Amino acid sequence: DLEADDVSELEELLSAFQEAFIGDMSVLDYAHQYVEDSDILEGVSSTFAQYFDYEAFANDLEVGGDVVEQDGFLFRTTW
Repeated sequence: DLEADDVSELEELLSAFQEAFIGDMSVLDYAHQYVEDSDILEGVSSTFAQYFDYEAFANDLEVGGDVVEQDGFLFRTTW
């Protein structure tokens, strides 16, 4: 039998997992999605926006510890 404390702990763990889980994608795919969703390049002409280095941004996200890829799944390490 699960005790109330055990259930509460499981709910906290599930909540933390849901907050951290980004999805079934690569860091590079996430970098593209992040830039698009956050409008980082809004107001930048398409002529200049085409030179945005998504691979470098993805690398910075991973090396900086913002995200981690595990078995094809991507997780936030900070939020």
